[in-house]
Amino acid sequence: MNSEDADDLFHVSQIEDLPITSAEIQRETRKEKVLASVLSQAMNGWDITDDSLMKPYFTRRNELTVSHGCLLWGIRIIIPIKFRNRILELLHSSHPGVVKMKALARGHVWWPGIDSDIEHSVKSCTGCQTNQHAPALTQLHPWEWPETPWQRVHIDYAGPFINRMFL
Repeated sequence: MNSEDADDLFHVSQIEDLPITSAEIQRETRKEKVLASVLSQAMNGWDITDDSLMKPYFTRRNELTVSHGCLLWGIRIIIPIKFRNRILELLHSSHPGVVKMKALARGHVWWPGIDSDIEHSVKSCTGCQTNQHAPALTQLHPWEWPETPWQRVHIDYAGPFINRMFL
């Protein structure tokens, strides 16, 4: 096994730790008409198409790979429609907000429209909307009084002034 195969196996095997296994993703990818076509074309070469459902995949065709029957975009696993809500629930389980959910998703999964699905998921969550403008308060940490002059110095930047910043 070369290092590229080992890397692919590592990324696909990470799926086994999730509630959705690589075998399930592989099976659903083959069942779903669009993903089955993408899988076939990723392995055998791409046909030029005007199909709007294929366009998100076609634009990424040079970055799509197949590993153990699962479609990957880079290191991200392309999730079949059947599992997308479950993935959104997992990403949203700690109510991290839109930005953190997208960051987490970008490291692991992808499908067309994932960003808008994440935004919709957060907007439809009453808990997230209630706490959106009420971030957790932190305690102030006042500086201890210095014992001698110049023990601690604080500085600020001033500017930009004449395209420069000054201390």
